[in-house]
Amino acid sequence: MAGFANAAQSPANGLTAAFASDNDVVLTIAADAVPADAHVRVYPRQFMLIEAIGAAPSFLRGNGGAGIAAAGQPLDILLADPLGLGAGAPPSPARVTVDIVVTPGWARADYSAILWLRSPGTGPLRRSTRLRPG
Repeated sequence: MAGFANAAQSPANGLTAAFASDNDVVLTIAADAVPADAHVRVYPRQFMLIEAIGAAPSFLRGNGGAGIAAAGQPLDILLADPLGLGAGAPPSPARVTVDIVVTPGWARADYSAILWLRSPGTGPLRRSTRLRPG
Protein backbone atom coordinates (compact mmCIF):
# COMPACT_ATOMS: atom_id res chain seq x y z
CA MET A 1 0.00 0.00 0.00
CA ALA A 2 1.48 3.36 -0.99
CA GLY A 3 1.53 6.60 1.00
CA PHE A 4 0.60 10.07 -0.18
CA ALA A 5 1.54 10.63 -3.83
CA ASN A 6 2.18 14.35 -3.33
CA ALA A 7 1.52 17.21 -0.94
CA ALA A 8 -1.52 18.31 -2.98
CA GLN A 9 -3.30 15.03 -2.25
CA SER A 10 -5.76 15.97 0.50
CA PRO A 11 -9.36 15.13 1.45
CA ALA A 12 -9.92 18.91 1.59
CA ASN A 13 -9.89 18.89 -2.24
CA GLY A 14 -13.53 18.44 -3.19
CA LEU A 15 -14.83 17.61 0.30
CA THR A 16 -18.63 17.96 0.57
CA ALA A 17 -21.36 16.97 3.00
CA ALA A 18 -25.15 16.77 2.82
CA PHE A 19 -27.99 15.52 4.95
CA ALA A 20 -28.82 11.93 3.99
CA SER A 21 -32.06 11.48 5.91
CA ASP A 22 -33.37 12.89 9.15
CA ASN A 23 -30.24 14.03 10.99
CA ASP A 24 -27.66 11.72 9.38
CA VAL A 25 -24.99 13.22 7.12
CA VAL A 26 -23.02 11.76 4.21
CA LEU A 27 -19.54 13.24 3.86
CA THR A 28 -18.04 12.71 0.40
CA ILE A 29 -14.31 12.81 -0.34
CA ALA A 30 -13.64 13.36 -4.05
CA ALA A 31 -12.10 10.61 -6.19
CA ASP A 32 -8.32 10.35 -5.77
CA ALA A 33 -8.21 13.07 -3.07
CA VAL A 34 -6.66 10.42 -0.81
CA PRO A 35 -4.45 7.48 -1.81
CA ALA A 36 -6.11 4.29 -3.06
CA ASP A 37 -6.58 1.69 -0.31
CA ALA A 38 -6.15 4.32 2.43
CA HIS A 39 -8.28 3.92 5.55
CA VAL A 40 -10.26 7.11 6.19
CA ARG A 41 -11.93 7.80 9.54
CA VAL A 42 -14.14 10.85 10.12
CA TYR A 43 -15.01 12.03 13.62
CA PRO A 44 -17.67 14.72 14.13
CA ARG A 45 -16.81 17.32 16.76
CA GLN A 46 -19.34 18.71 19.19
CA PHE A 47 -18.97 21.39 21.81
CA MET A 48 -21.06 20.73 24.92
CA LEU A 49 -21.32 22.20 28.38
CA ILE A 50 -19.91 19.82 30.98
CA GLU A 51 -20.51 21.50 34.33
CA ALA A 52 -17.92 19.37 36.14
CA ILE A 53 -15.23 20.80 33.84
CA GLY A 54 -16.29 24.44 33.74
CA ALA A 55 -18.61 27.08 32.34
CA ALA A 56 -17.14 27.04 28.82
CA PRO A 57 -18.23 24.39 26.29
CA SER A 58 -15.96 21.36 26.01
CA PHE A 59 -14.86 19.61 22.82
CA LEU A 60 -16.19 16.07 22.38
CA ARG A 61 -15.40 13.75 19.49
CA GLY A 62 -18.22 11.50 18.25
CA ASN A 63 -17.94 7.93 16.97
CA GLY A 64 -18.05 8.96 13.32
CA GLY A 65 -17.66 6.67 10.35
CA ALA A 66 -14.97 5.12 8.18
CA GLY A 67 -14.22 3.71 4.76
CA ILE A 68 -11.47 2.49 2.44
CA ALA A 69 -10.65 4.69 -0.56
CA ALA A 70 -10.79 3.10 -4.03
CA ALA A 71 -8.81 4.49 -6.98
CA GLY A 72 -10.90 6.74 -9.21
CA GLN A 73 -13.97 6.59 -6.94
CA PRO A 74 -15.39 9.13 -4.49
CA LEU A 75 -15.60 7.90 -0.91
CA ASP A 76 -18.91 8.35 0.95
CA ILE A 77 -18.84 8.14 4.75
CA LEU A 78 -22.05 8.08 6.77
CA LEU A 79 -22.10 10.08 10.00
CA ALA A 80 -25.03 9.15 12.24
CA ASP A 81 -26.52 12.33 13.76
CA PRO A 82 -23.18 14.20 13.92
CA LEU A 83 -24.87 17.35 15.24
CA GLY A 84 -26.36 15.45 18.19
CA LEU A 85 -29.87 16.63 17.39
CA GLY A 86 -31.71 13.44 18.34
CA ALA A 87 -35.33 13.96 17.33
CA GLY A 88 -34.82 17.70 16.79
CA ALA A 89 -34.97 19.29 13.37
CA PRO A 90 -31.64 20.36 11.83
CA PRO A 91 -30.91 24.09 11.82
CA SER A 92 -30.79 25.96 8.54
CA PRO A 93 -28.10 26.52 7.60
CA ALA A 94 -26.43 23.67 9.46
CA ARG A 95 -22.70 23.28 10.02
CA VAL A 96 -20.72 20.20 11.00
CA THR A 97 -17.13 20.24 12.24
CA VAL A 98 -15.12 17.07 11.67
CA ASP A 99 -11.67 15.61 12.16
CA ILE A 100 -10.42 13.35 9.36
CA VAL A 101 -7.67 10.77 9.75
CA VAL A 102 -6.21 9.30 6.54
CA THR A 103 -3.96 6.26 6.90
CA PRO A 104 -2.37 4.95 3.69
CA GLY A 105 -0.15 2.09 4.78
CA TRP A 106 1.98 3.14 7.72
CA ALA A 107 1.77 6.89 7.01
CA ARG A 108 -0.87 9.08 8.61
CA ALA A 109 -2.29 12.57 8.10
CA ASP A 110 -4.84 14.43 10.21
CA TYR A 111 -7.22 17.09 8.92
CA SER A 112 -9.98 19.25 10.30
CA ALA A 113 -12.90 20.62 8.33
CA ILE A 114 -15.94 22.80 8.87
CA LEU A 115 -18.71 22.03 6.39
CA TRP A 116 -21.98 23.84 5.87
CA LEU A 117 -24.70 21.31 5.14
CA ARG A 118 -27.50 21.67 2.66
CA SER A 119 -30.33 19.44 1.63
CA PRO A 120 -29.32 16.53 -0.64
CA GLY A 121 -28.53 17.66 -4.18
CA THR A 122 -27.95 21.35 -3.42
CA GLY A 123 -24.16 21.30 -3.08
CA PRO A 124 -22.93 22.51 0.31
CA LEU A 125 -20.57 25.40 0.86
CA ARG A 126 -17.34 24.26 2.48
CA ARG A 127 -14.22 25.39 4.27
CA SER A 128 -11.45 22.91 5.03
CA THR A 129 -8.12 23.16 6.79
CA ARG A 130 -5.24 20.69 6.97
CA LEU A 131 -4.03 20.33 10.55
CA ARG A 132 -0.80 18.38 10.27
CA PRO A 133 0.77 15.53 8.33
CA GLY A 134 1.50 12.40 10.34
